[in-house]
Amino acid sequence: MENEPTKSELQKLLMRKLSDPGVHDAENLSRPVFITYREGWGHGLRSKLPAPPQARLAVAVGVAAAYSLVGSLLFQHGVTLVAVPYLLIGSMLLFIAALLIQDDRMYMDRLSFIIPSRNPLLFNSKVLWSRIEELSIVDLKKNASGSRFAIRLHEASGEKHDILLSALQREDLDELRETIEAYAPHIKGLVLLRDLERFFDFEHKRLEGVCYTQLWESGAALSFGLTSFTPLTPDTLLQEQFRVEKQIAAGGFSAVYVVKGDDGERFVVKESVVPFNLEPELKDKAQQQFEREARLLTKLNHPRIANVYDHFVENGRSYLRMQYIEGDNLRAHIRACNAVSEAVVIAWVTELAEILTYLHELAPPMVHRDLSPDNILVGKDGRLVLIDFGAANEFVGNATGTLVGKHAYMAPEQIRAAAEPRSDLYSLGACAYFCLTGRDPEPIRRSSPRAHGANISDWCEDLVKRLTNLDRDERFASSRECLEFLREPGRAQEN
Repeated sequence: MENEPTKSELQKLLMRKLSDPGVHDAENLSRPVFITYREGWGHGLRSKLPAPPQARLAVAVGVAAAYSLVGSLLFQHGVTLVAVPYLLIGSMLLFIAALLIQDDRMYMDRLSFIIPSRNPLLFNSKVLWSRIEELSIVDLKKNASGSRFAIRLHEASGEKHDILLSALQREDLDELRETIEAYAPHIKGLVLLRDLERFFDFEHKRLEGVCYTQLWESGAALSFGLTSFTPLTPDTLLQEQFRVEKQIAAGGFSAVYVVKGDDGERFVVKESVVPFNLEPELKDKAQQQFEREARLLTKLNHPRIANVYDHFVENGRSYLRMQYIEGDNLRAHIRACNAVSEAVVIAWVTELAEILTYLHELAPPMVHRDLSPDNILVGKDGRLVLIDFGAANEFVGNATGTLVGKHAYMAPEQIRAAAEPRSDLYSLGACAYFCLTGRDPEPIRRSSPRAHGANISDWCEDLVKRLTNLDRDERFASSRECLEFLREPGRAQEN
């Protein structure tokens, strides 16, 4: 009891914790958002009641409790004649109570969202943003009697979740768009959210002179310009000397191919496309940045970084030609192995810290921005090779307003378009978490491998937590400091 903190000490500790900028950063990123969503049965009745949802819930619980109590008393005393009207009236009151407790608000936070069910007897299920991979706008009616537009969120499993525009208020559309873009920037088709007001106004017959076909034609053009991308087919010839053998990756605005030169040597070519309907000055700016980044990449010289030989533009598409290295990427390797020891993971983290130190100590420093299991190759010798950089994605991202990097591996400041060298350290910790657990980390969250079953030492757990701290100042000051920490004498004994 002597060591128990006093009340004043607890107050000081609380004030110090609340003054921590990392705490405010995390709170801002996880701020829950409630958006009016009036679609469920009885929303007209609820809209006329001044009572808040908590008060309506209390009334509903009281009605249910009274129903149960009276029913128990009736049947205990055998009053069967009153049972029939009691059941009818009581059931009606229970149904009204069920209508009252419905919450006409959609809930969204950084990890999940809840769309209120139309049926008051069904529970509202929570859906993780990480399960959503694409967004589209659909018409649920598809007939001449009118339109019923919805934002459809597609899960990778095929399950769909619809947000009805008719259940929203027009003044909430901006907040809905901004919230989805902030909490789920990885979703394909986010650009379609720019059309929400137009679809909303058309459904409410406010767009005079615009027919149904015109509505979709303009939206389809915007969608195609920013999301459609057709990769090259095998045997396509580039620069009259590199023939495409196969495509090994594709997504968003880019694709990666294995090509063979006239002399039979293989290379990797990364292809990126700037949307055709961007304004000319944005196209020029994006292309200039791509060329600048490509020139920097060709100057890199590190045994664990795949060489970038040159860059070129052909048929309006930009290309990086890189070294071809055989092996699986880290994601495929972990899935094939099922389990990797802590010692191997720490060795890999040390190798990656060496690479990051090299990049960050260049003049000017180079921030990778896209460190993830998909961009790390496990060579035949078991050592890692960094095979991709964000350059080809960065120039498209700046032009379109999208983010570079995989959402689950991005530091909070990178999501706010303020990436710096310590952002790569967050990605490093996220990669370590993946290797130790076999699963992607939750976005914008301090990762704990132990919380998901990893049998690791305290030292390793603390390392991953430190690297993935939401407050950049609580990570290592630099990749050099991280590397020295990993190489610290006696660390193996602690481990």
